[in-house]
Amino acid sequence: YLGASEEYRQAANGLTLPPGTAWPDNPEPQTGPGGRRQYFQVGAGTGDAQGLWYCSWARVAVGAALPANAMKTLSLVRGMYLFRKAYQGSDRVWFNSILTAAENHNFEPMRSFISTNCASVR
Repeated sequence: YLGASEEYRQAANGLTLPPGTAWPDNPEPQTGPGGRRQYFQVGAGTGDAQGLWYCSWARVAVGAALPANAMKTLSLVRGMYLFRKAYQGSDRVWFNSILTAAENHNFEPMRSFISTNCASVR
């Protein structure tokens, strides 16, 4: 738990969220459903912080009249842990296809990703 929380905070310190979005106070809760202690693998905190960052900027991109700045920021994910390690194989291909579609002004796959994966980000 402590390692994941520290990873999250370190990753968050290197990322800028869009205006109006804030990092959660307790990003990696110590207990899960039913009050059971949670355990995290190495990289979970980093991936979770980058995931919140991605979801925040994706919401901006799909809602913007001119999404170019948000898309420029989102494209940075390809160099991050989230893209390089957390998503592997066919998952990375799928995730990249969402980015590529949005870069080509097709935001439907990104809207679908947001509705499925970004519920906690407002």
